[in-house]
Amino acid sequence: MGTKSIFVSSDKPSVNEFLLEPRPAALRLGLPTFIMATVAALSVYDPGIAVTYGPYVSLVAVALSRPGRFRFDAPFMLGTLLVAFAAASSMWSKFPDASLGAARNYAVVLVMFVAARHVIQTLQQLRTVAVGYLAGCAVLVYRVWHENAKQVTALEGGRLDLAGLNVNYAGYAFVAGFAMIALLWGSKRRTQGTRLWLATAGASIVLGIILSDTRGALIGLGLMMAWLLMCLAAKTPPMRLLVGAVIVAAAAITTGAVDQASLAFENVFGRATGDWSGRLIIWPIARDFWASEDNFWFGSGAGAFQLSNYYQIGAHNFILELGTGMGIVGVLVYVAVLWTSLGKRATGADPRGKILVGCFIAASALSYLTGFWDHSPAAWIGVAVFSRIGLLDKDPAAHWSAVKPGSEKPKLSNSERKWLTGVQGNPRLLGR
Repeated sequence: MGTKSIFVSSDKPSVNEFLLEPRPAALRLGLPTFIMATVAALSVYDPGIAVTYGPYVSLVAVALSRPGRFRFDAPFMLGTLLVAFAAASSMWSKFPDASLGAARNYAVVLVMFVAARHVIQTLQQLRTVAVGYLAGCAVLVYRVWHENAKQVTALEGGRLDLAGLNVNYAGYAFVAGFAMIALLWGSKRRTQGTRLWLATAGASIVLGIILSDTRGALIGLGLMMAWLLMCLAAKTPPMRLLVGAVIVAAAAITTGAVDQASLAFENVFGRATGDWSGRLIIWPIARDFWASEDNFWFGSGAGAFQLSNYYQIGAHNFILELGTGMGIVGVLVYVAVLWTSLGKRATGADPRGKILVGCFIAASALSYLTGFWDHSPAAWIGVAVFSRIGLLDKDPAAHWSAVKPGSEKPKLSNSERKWLTGVQGNPRLLGR
């Protein structure tokens, strides 16, 4: 299967067998799946409710989803270490309450992240949680439009406002939602109805990004489109190139190597301020803060930077935010969580896996590099969903593709064999 397979229909039968009975138990959805889909929707539409109630309902989903199979894998262990280190940083922080609050925030999103990874065990569950995320995007688009109806209809300039929600959060959540559309588009045979509703969802999200006027989201959308075009042109998805570009961009922002040079492009995306909306003011302050008073290795306490600088705002870059709070140790632990969640082992052997994870990385990179996104519920739910993209390797639908001459027939599990027997009829009886 080449990289172009994400854009073309596969050679599966015209009848949608997922609607037929009997089905294997592995392909059935359950209450835990819909619980996590609801959490995914809330993480986008109302992160306040998600943070308040999300951890508790997520634990309920885990309890109802065979808790005995829970895996203490690398993302879980590293995430737990991140929370523990953030809490420990309160011992040397000038603002211990803020550090404990940051640790609590990380613990909250970690519970939702771990629960989503635990509940998602099949491709159908993966798609259902992704649909939940898109449902949250749809409601948020309506909310953006409804709360700013007069300004939108009058075509007045200026950024829109959202009660109790930062408009940049909406933009970053929207662009991650576009990666969810790519996931749904590339993980199943596309019927006319599927194409229609995904195209509608994509159009609504683009509208939401435009209304939010979040430049990081607009650029992220362009980067994702560029990534897909690169995948079309290449024999294999150029994942190393993408990751390398993100690392270079992260290093450039962290060190300040391209601060002034980047201003040449600010007018391209509109709303030019001469300092990328204050980022070129806060980034140098964060760099100096990180390098001062022996803060490099362990930081000055999680969440302390926002209370320490004159502007009382975060660093708007996840490396600088983590570095000022938890030093290089905290940065490495956080990056390790992302790496083990979205790395080669997570993408699986199916080429679609690399393409789709690449979509999420390209779309979300600037949310992390230029936004306050390191403990966002929507961000962690997004990572959880794409960390399970390796389930494409276990897709029973792959067994319906025509077997090439001379190749071995795929081995089916007992549940899959019973299901296909119910759909196609008993081959022994058919041969009579």
